[in-house]
Amino acid sequence: MSAVFAGMPLAGAALAFVPGLGVWAFTAALFVLAVGMGVGKAGVYKWIAEAFPKDVGAVGGIGGALGGVLVPLGTIPLQAATGKPQMLLGLTAVSTVWFVVSGLASRTRTETTPAPQAATA
Repeated sequence: MSAVFAGMPLAGAALAFVPGLGVWAFTAALFVLAVGMGVGKAGVYKWIAEAFPKDVGAVGGIGGALGGVLVPLGTIPLQAATGKPQMLLGLTAVSTVWFVVSGLASRTRTETTPAPQAATA
């Protein structure tokens, strides 16, 4: 998932900022972005099933509502207020940094947490 989330901002930046992008390069960048979104979403739902086995439906519904409905609707007022659709790229950059930092923090926390001791009877 980390590789997917690293490739998506690069493909999005190519689509947003490279002027005169040829048809094949545009198609390739769009394909990378679309595949990344599909694999990323599937990875998130797989993680939800592993992390919340008893509440998959509730957590999946909340995640789908936040990521699939509220975030896109939130970009409309952002673009209307600034008049610049590139603000979405800034939101993507902030989200990418958040993802990387939280992944590093989670990895560090897992490595430093001692294993639980076996109970003695």
